[in-house]
Amino acid sequence: MSSEFRIPPVQNGPIAPEAARWARLIMLFDWACAKDGNRLKGEILPTLVSKRPLREPCLHTTDRVNGVRFYNQIGDSLRHVEAAAAQVTGNEAPVPCTHCQGKHGKFTQCVIMYVAGNQTCASCYWGGRYKECSFYKATSDSTPPQVRVNDQSQPLRRTIGHPILRALTNRSAREECAGKLQSELQDLKREINNVKSRQESLSVAAAATKNSSMNAQSLVENSETISRVERSAASVLLNSTAGTNDAVISENARGMEDVLGIEAHITNVLEEIIRALKL
Repeated sequence: MSSEFRIPPVQNGPIAPEAARWARLIMLFDWACAKDGNRLKGEILPTLVSKRPLREPCLHTTDRVNGVRFYNQIGDSLRHVEAAAAQVTGNEAPVPCTHCQGKHGKFTQCVIMYVAGNQTCASCYWGGRYKECSFYKATSDSTPPQVRVNDQSQPLRRTIGHPILRALTNRSAREECAGKLQSELQDLKREINNVKSRQESLSVAAAATKNSSMNAQSLVENSETISRVERSAASVLLNSTAGTNDAVISENARGMEDVLGIEAHITNVLEEIIRALKL
């Protein structure tokens, strides 16, 4: 054993000092009965290994053993190692158990520990009579009573407070909940259909806008053609002389009427397109 953990003298008396050399030595679990290679034995030591030591193990003044003898006593059995580790890491009981009050335990402080889920104290566990400890409560004695579903005097639904949970055990409430859910589902379906309808309307409007743009481009091209026709007609009129044949004049007049008719038609079409775009 290294000099750092050389066996210290035993602490005796009613007051346990703060954790020091003995607590560190115990938490090494350096006994053959406590380890299987690097693995801790039993179910208690793995639950204590990560706990911070709180106190030194303090023995009664009548227990006159030296440090080596106490160290060997701890290593006598896995139960002693578990009790010593619980003694230095556990919480001290506000009121000692009956055995510790009579100074019959190994340690002067009555420290609570748990064995297979049952409460006892480290001193009683060290002595192998932990079931006789006044703190001991068997798990079977502390199991809460089960609710009987078929008990008509106290049905399960009376123990459930949340409305949704009540619906699981009450037929009328369950049917009401199902009806509300069905109504909400129908509302969601209508909202989805409305969204789809708006999307289709937007698609039609986009297509109409595209067609209107194409019609406007065509009208621009037609307007340019009409302008060329008007310029040609004006040139014909300007170049006519007073002695022009009446038939030629009539023909030109009819041509101008056709041009004016085409222009009026184009104007009407443009106005319709403008009104459509404003919508």
